[in-house]
Amino acid sequence: MKILDKDCFIDTSALFSLLDNNDQNSNQSSKMFSELIDGDYKLITSNYVILESTALIQRRLGFDALLDFSENFIPVFDEIIWVDDKLHFQGMSKLKLDNRRDLSLVDCVSFEIILNRRINKVFAFDNILAKKDLKC
Repeated sequence: MKILDKDCFIDTSALFSLLDNNDQNSNQSSKMFSELIDGDYKLITSNYVILESTALIQRRLGFDALLDFSENFIPVFDEIIWVDDKLHFQGMSKLKLDNRRDLSLVDCVSFEIILNRRINKVFAFDNILAKKDLKC
């Protein structure tokens, strides 16, 4: 599979910082998101990231922020990858192998998507993804 330089996977940490003006990465996040949109990147995420983001936004920022996310951010994605059984179990295997408390199933599934799709750009502030040197 060919590496597509215009593909960018977007993580929960980036999505949350776009909506939370008090987040330490909020200004940088807004700037980077605009650059991705203006640079005609293909914005990719997974339904697991959407689910995790939905729960986090509703719990920490409230229902109005969740509606903003649902109506103004989710439609911007060019592709939302729906995790099937195979991808779920690949992520679960990675989670079991790494056996780390700071690693989530969503992170592991995201790694699998990034590796399987050969995506070399990731919009994230999560240290787990940054350690993989995939941050854009």
